[in-house]
Amino acid sequence: MNSFDKAILEKQKKRYNNLQEKLSEIKSSPYISPSFFIQMAYESLSFQLEENLDLYNREKIFNRELVLAVAKSDEDVFTPAEYTAHAEQLQNAIRENIALVLPHMTAYQRNRLIKKGVAFIVPERQLFLPQILVDLRDYFPRRKHTSRRTLSYPAQLVVLYHLLETPIESYSLRELAKMFGYSAMTLSNVADELSGFDLCKARVSGRTRNLQFNLQGHKLWKKALPYMRTPVHSRQWVRSIPPNIPAIKAGITALSVYTPITDDYLPTYAIRKREYQKLLETGSLIGCPGPDEAKAQIETWFYAPKLLADNNRVDRLSLYLTLRHSPDERVTKALRELMRGVKW
Repeated sequence: MNSFDKAILEKQKKRYNNLQEKLSEIKSSPYISPSFFIQMAYESLSFQLEENLDLYNREKIFNRELVLAVAKSDEDVFTPAEYTAHAEQLQNAIRENIALVLPHMTAYQRNRLIKKGVAFIVPERQLFLPQILVDLRDYFPRRKHTSRRTLSYPAQLVVLYHLLETPIESYSLRELAKMFGYSAMTLSNVADELSGFDLCKARVSGRTRNLQFNLQGHKLWKKALPYMRTPVHSRQWVRSIPPNIPAIKAGITALSVYTPITDDYLPTYAIRKREYQKLLETGSLIGCPGPDEAKAQIETWFYAPKLLADNNRVDRLSLYLTLRHSPDERVTKALRELMRGVKW
């Protein structure tokens, strides 16, 4: 390598180190308020995106201005395809160059984002800024994680009940099992699972085990949200909704009660999956192939929606989980209003 090449290499290294210092500075700041144009853009962005990415004012990197979209969580909240879609959505909304700042990355994730041309930075490890600088390293450290990437439905139900209904820390696992209709073994597994996700600790007093959550209220919700998923198993069309079945308002129907959004022309109801099967077998519900013959839509849930029901409608947090991936801007706006109504 001649002296000219060495000088260029040294210059590139210095620029890269300066970038790492800038990123450390940004990430260590308690919060950098977005500029006005970013605040305006938030109004048109998906609520899910706003929940999981922080936008930072235009940062000058190698004489190019970028808006940094910094992941709030250390967990993999999105797939590469979702990150790509969100980067495009951000870029279209604010008309600025976007770079994702992610805490870690696998070889697969890196290759998928590069293939889609998505700019990203993993501080001190990976850098892909097309037309500015590329520094990719074949080093992907193993991450400590639980065997699951999402909460089981019993564990999710326990967290939601604690947030919305009654603090459960005074109840034994055996009492919680009876309350939710699960076996004692299932609740024992839930305790281990929530401990593994660092959401709670299991306290033992004699032969009794209780759950002690590490956070409360909105902080617990934010910590648990990346591990939560929609409770909906399937959506079915039915010819009628008899008044005596244990179904409650869900979907856009429930959202139209909580917020000013207009309901769909066919109402939506939720019921636990196994109860729906029983109603079909007894003839209490009659399914049909599509909306033309239907009087309603049924969401079958993995847990009983009535356990968290709010005046014959599904609870706010479960409703958010069922609709947060909706591409409809009306729904996104209504979800924002829905969440403002949660009493933490």
